[in-house]
Amino acid sequence: IGRVFAREYADSEQHQLLLLVLDAGNFHHPKVCFSGSGFTVKELPSTAVEAAGRTIRVDPLYAERKGEGFLVLYWMAINGEVVDWSRQKWLQLWYSLLNRQRAGYMVRIDVRTSGENEIPAAMQRARHFILQAFSQIPEPTVSHLTGAQRRR
Repeated sequence: IGRVFAREYADSEQHQLLLLVLDAGNFHHPKVCFSGSGFTVKELPSTAVEAAGRTIRVDPLYAERKGEGFLVLYWMAINGEVVDWSRQKWLQLWYSLLNRQRAGYMVRIDVRTSGENEIPAAMQRARHFILQAFSQIPEPTVSHLTGAQRRR
């Protein structure tokens, strides 16, 4: 991992949320991080979220250990394109074979929960945060992170 931007936020009801933006040459699945730290991980269906006038497909998962849980939403963007795991690996290989620079980011949002029953509420908090936070990020940075052009 090259650089990391990490900030923890809390709403007026003290629900905590962690925003991570990783600038990396090679990503690994968040499931690996959480499983390696002793969490039980459950992958959830992909979903779409709104951010800065764009729709982004995110991959959520739920991680829990000793009663502490996190809803994790993440996506990867390479050179301004949101990509899945196989495309990310393909682009990584392609750019390394051509010895070319690329901009690769993983955006991850972790919402703390006290149990799996809080997943729907945690998803709503994450959606609200993404909508609000990404509307404050200037262009072209938001395009690098969301990988999509603003809808007209």
